[in-house]
Amino acid sequence: MPFLVTSVVILCVLALGCVASDSGMDEGLLPVTLPNGAQFFVEIADTDHLREEGLMHRNHLPRDRGMLFVFTHEKIWPFWMKNTLIPLDVLWLDAEGVIVDVAEHMQPCITTPCPLYYPIHVSSFALEISAGRYAEENLHLGMVLTFSVS
Repeated sequence: MPFLVTSVVILCVLALGCVASDSGMDEGLLPVTLPNGAQFFVEIADTDHLREEGLMHRNHLPRDRGMLFVFTHEKIWPFWMKNTLIPLDVLWLDAEGVIVDVAEHMQPCITTPCPLYYPIHVSSFALEISAGRYAEENLHLGMVLTFSVS
């Protein structure tokens, strides 16, 4: 029986989808705290490959999940929805986690050319969440999201 438990734990960690029993937080996911105290648990896209892949080919994104794109320097970072199957909100954040721009309800794009969504300000991070969550959480430009990336 110990082998079964170990196998399940390994599969959960690999899938990044199991809840830690002691904290209630998902293993391997970074918490991003909103001004109202709510949290998104996000995957980190901090390499060229991970940033290029993003949330492509996903059929579902739970309401409390997302992806945080970590960029190497501040600039205008455009996004597109190539091969993205679910609508998303994208929040661009500066180095302090301040929301500097948002694109709400970005729609899937299966065939190219896909439109590019440009922020109006430079950013160090971008947060992709399920479409509609920006409005549901009553987020606004200038609000600070709290997270820690190494």
